[in-house]
Amino acid sequence: MPGPRGALLVLQLLVAPASVTAGPPPAVASPCTAIGEQKFAIILAEFPGIPFPYQFITPDQVFDLFQSTDKVSLDSVLREQSSGRAWATSKMAGPFLLDRNYDRSREWPEGIQAALRAAEPYIDFREYNRVVVVWPVSGISGFVGLSRVGCTEWTAPTQGKFTGSVITLHPGGQLPWETLVGLVSHEFGHCLGLAHAFSRDYSPLAVGPPGAAGRRTEYGDLFSVMGRTTSGGALHLAAPHKRRLGWLENGADLAEVETSGSFRLEPLEGQATGLQAPRIRRPGSDQRLWLEYRQPIGQDQAIGGFAPSAFSGALVHLEDAASSPEETDLLDFSPNTGGDFRDAALRTGATWSDRYSLLALRIDAATPRALDVTVTYDTPCTTFSPAGRAHGHDTETGSIGVTAPGDCAWAVASTAPWLIVTSGENGRGNGTVTYVVGPNSGNAARAAAIYIARQRFAITQDRLNYAPTGKGVTPGAGSVAAGRALRFEAQTS
Repeated sequence: MPGPRGALLVLQLLVAPASVTAGPPPAVASPCTAIGEQKFAIILAEFPGIPFPYQFITPDQVFDLFQSTDKVSLDSVLREQSSGRAWATSKMAGPFLLDRNYDRSREWPEGIQAALRAAEPYIDFREYNRVVVVWPVSGISGFVGLSRVGCTEWTAPTQGKFTGSVITLHPGGQLPWETLVGLVSHEFGHCLGLAHAFSRDYSPLAVGPPGAAGRRTEYGDLFSVMGRTTSGGALHLAAPHKRRLGWLENGADLAEVETSGSFRLEPLEGQATGLQAPRIRRPGSDQRLWLEYRQPIGQDQAIGGFAPSAFSGALVHLEDAASSPEETDLLDFSPNTGGDFRDAALRTGATWSDRYSLLALRIDAATPRALDVTVTYDTPCTTFSPAGRAHGHDTETGSIGVTAPGDCAWAVASTAPWLIVTSGENGRGNGTVTYVVGPNSGNAARAAAIYIARQRFAITQDRLNYAPTGKGVTPGAGSVAAGRALRFEAQTS
């Protein structure tokens, strides 16, 4: 197999989900659900003058990428990542010589439709919710994957419309098997609706004040297959992404934490019988901190090759409903290493106290089976009234009276460069904090805060009140149609 050059190959392998422990999928499910059987229709394509790239990957290897019985594949990755809640079955046909050479950048949908037309006599696409097209190209030196986020509607000429996601693979070089499986797993994450896995750097702090953007880096989560890992394999998704797909469930694997307590986390990779991901409220904001415990199990054994310290603590992700409501960012709890997220874990024995809220985390102990964590919502020892103040657009000063017992030490931090604390940066017992608000020359009001003993004193400032002239402004004649972005992922050989 594939036999003589140009011979048609049709291959189908159905593997019963014997290892599934989470129960059957819902009786009626969306074509794009991440629960249950993921049915792949794989089309091998050729273009005039560009044959199927046998020198880089064979048809057997393409099939094994999705459903191998003897080595790692997307099927085994899905079973592991979802704890048996999802698996893959596949049918493959081709190679088919298409009518012309379709440009992968400008004619992606048209090329897919041509592949559907060619394979339609051999595959009933109405029975599948995932389509893969191996799309040969010339002039590239790596192996490129492309997918669209989520599902869309496609049409097979005689079968009609069906809803599903599409991955195209563009072989232009040879890659290690684990890297190919990681590439396919990454693209399939997009098909399930996931964006890339980011990091967010607040150096020299682990977490900045609510509302602060930090430095976000796309692909920055080194420990997720949706990031840019150095392992080349299919590392586990971060806990927030697993929750989005239904692979973590409230009340079982996932706990909403809003009060002090002690928690035992089981490894994210295992068939958990207890908690895997506490989602911890950050007081005074719409943010949450997610904790997860990684161990060298399954695909995550590769973490030991580039970041073994991750196994000795908790990885922490920030969920920020204001700035990135559908994404979560890996935080660095060793922020003095120049943005190197390989040592991002909050390690055993460490305590972190949030400078901008009363939240504190402590990692008590770590074993191969569990991580013990204490979450504390501290009681403040200071009070001040009112809780904030409004200022005009010009330079103004202000003061805050602090009431505290004599043994209460407190510190002060501002969240904006235009809000400057002039005295009382540190105190003990009763005291006064004074500050200056710089002039606001913009045409929008602005807000910031001073934190005293990790409690928020809100500052708002009015805008400079002037009417814009409107000169040179031309209303737009139309709008840009909304659409789902294509995701190119390239691996060099």
